[in-house]
Amino acid sequence: CNPNLQVFNVFINNIDERLPRIALFSTRAIRSGEELTFDYKMQIDPVDTESTKMDSSFNLAGLPGSPKKRIRVECRCGSDSCRKYLF
Repeated sequence: CNPNLQVFNVFINNIDERLPRIALFSTRAIRSGEELTFDYKMQIDPVDTESTKMDSSFNLAGLPGSPKKRIRVECRCGSDSCRKYLF
């Protein structure tokens, strides 16, 4: 859609790369009183080798013959570029 925050893994007082903390950083200037938003369907960095180890059945959720059903949550951001659903 058009979020004003982006999610990053950060490592504070911990050198184990499997245990990051999650941090939100602004991607643009945020007006006073503006709702803080981030993209629920963010793209995973293709260089991130750990992401390639994720369970591929999650990516198939909601497709015919898939073992999992995807829960569709409607997005209400109001952006012109809204994808209409989270996840």
